[in-house]
Amino acid sequence: MGAFQKMGISVGLVAMHVCAFAAPVTQTFAYTGAGQTFLVPPLVTSVTLEAWGAQGGTNNPAFAANQGGYATGSLSVTPGETLQVYVGRQPSGAAAGFNGGGLGESGGAGGGGASDIRQGGAALANRVLVAAGGGGGGIWSSLAVVGGVGGGATGGDGYRNTLADMGGLGATQTAGGANGTCVSFNVITLAGSLGQGGSPAGLGCGCEGYGGGGGYYGGAGSGNCRGGGGGSSYIGSVASGITTSGARLGHGEIRITYDISLPQTLTFAAPPAVVVGGTGSVSASSALPNSGNAITYASTSVDCSVSAAGIVTGIHAGTNNCTVTAIQPSGGVYAEGTASLTFSISQASQSLTFPPQIPARHVYGPGTSFAINPQASSAGPNSGNAVVYSSLSPGVCTVSATTVTMLAAGVCTLAADQAGNLDFAPAPQVSQAVELFTVAAVPTLSGWGLTLLALGAAGLGARRLRRRDR
Repeated sequence: MGAFQKMGISVGLVAMHVCAFAAPVTQTFAYTGAGQTFLVPPLVTSVTLEAWGAQGGTNNPAFAANQGGYATGSLSVTPGETLQVYVGRQPSGAAAGFNGGGLGESGGAGGGGASDIRQGGAALANRVLVAAGGGGGGIWSSLAVVGGVGGGATGGDGYRNTLADMGGLGATQTAGGANGTCVSFNVITLAGSLGQGGSPAGLGCGCEGYGGGGGYYGGAGSGNCRGGGGGSSYIGSVASGITTSGARLGHGEIRITYDISLPQTLTFAAPPAVVVGGTGSVSASSALPNSGNAITYASTSVDCSVSAAGIVTGIHAGTNNCTVTAIQPSGGVYAEGTASLTFSISQASQSLTFPPQIPARHVYGPGTSFAINPQASSAGPNSGNAVVYSSLSPGVCTVSATTVTMLAAGVCTLAADQAGNLDFAPAPQVSQAVELFTVAAVPTLSGWGLTLLALGAAGLGARRLRRRDR
């Protein structure tokens, strides 16, 4: 509650924002004369910062040439962390503006204070965004004593009546305003420094003295009735930073804007079984209540792809090599919800077709050979490896490439194999049998055998003739 009170916002108003889940929510910090704090709310991871530096002091209420600068940008934050907030003051009279304004002297005016936000600590080195204060200015003897405007990247130069009558110089991104005027020009003892505007106080410069504006670096102060230089703004630690010179009258101000969003919790069902070249479906559900937006799916894995509807296609096999992300877009008071699922893509199978051999029988001849016909074929897609043949009957036949050599009569069993690779498992072995048979030898007759055979045939013929004669 104390932190909210320091912000200048009633606790009741903040509670109303949270309960209504208004987006965006802006909290405004006015000048208080002390550092303030901003506690990053739950679920908030980014805030937009806007800061206005204070106008420089003036001895004439109508004077408005020394306005403070403006800076804005986005800052990444962690829920629960505390940012330090410093809002600059436009000083009254010769007093220094809170947060880096330089002192004026005599009837002069002090420099305006910078407004800044600090992360990770309260030191100047912790500043992440700074809006510069303007240099002190006003009127002297009817002449305009112009304090330099708060930057921008660079603060404006102070002067009297015309730029040729120089006062304190404006600050840059790397140094304070280099010098000011104290009896003579270019007096470096009036220079600004990191976070602090220069001052003529106590230097005996004569006439009225004007302080430099605070900022990332402070502007230089000046005596001799010449205006102080403006400080420089800073956006080096924020994203999408912008600065504008001379944008603020009066005290500074800081606004911090953020969205309050509720989380969406997604849960995946069990992963699908997906092989190379095959498909499967992933499915995630969102706990109620939620935005009501449809869940879509995406993947950056090279070993798989997924459609927005959750259809996964395997590209390469591996262990836990496919990661799919489910995304439910933000809507209403709900932030975007995501969840990831990682699973493996399995090897695809491959199969061989080995038709019966033509012919299925061969006359055995020792050492003779024949070709495998027809050969086995592999259905696509496959590993691309060649089909390799072998003999499962090494005593009957051997195989070299697609040529079969006979060793003995019998059944020659031929096997076909195709090796796998990363994405395909080896094909199951297939086989075909070929019969190798022998032919019975025809007996041969000697000379006497042929003579006896002839006599027997002649005798048989004579008997047949006698029978006909009867």
